[in-house]
Amino acid sequence: MNKIVFIFVASLLSFNVSAGSSGERIYNQVCFTCHNQGVFGAPKLGEISDWVDRISTGKSMLNHHAIEGYAGSRGFMPPRGGDPSLSDQEVRDAVQYMIDKSW
Repeated sequence: MNKIVFIFVASLLSFNVSAGSSGERIYNQVCFTCHNQGVFGAPKLGEISDWVDRISTGKSMLNHHAIEGYAGSRGFMPPRGGDPSLSDQEVRDAVQYMIDKSW
């Protein structure tokens, strides 16, 4: 199932984000696909109640799940949002952007 979900998310991403992009740009080009509507259990941007428990685990855990991926009771997060071309820093920037807009 995880492989199917990953392929689905990856197929939604038909573009490449260049290095040096801001967190907002990465969110708008990659992350919004799931985080705008809560697809696969993704916390919605701006919904504090979706983020409280996740933020309480610490930013390092959020970054780890965003970079390495997550599959569990809270949903599914493909590694790097399904875009393997994103650097660790770009993913961290996008996570920070979502925290800032949701907290």
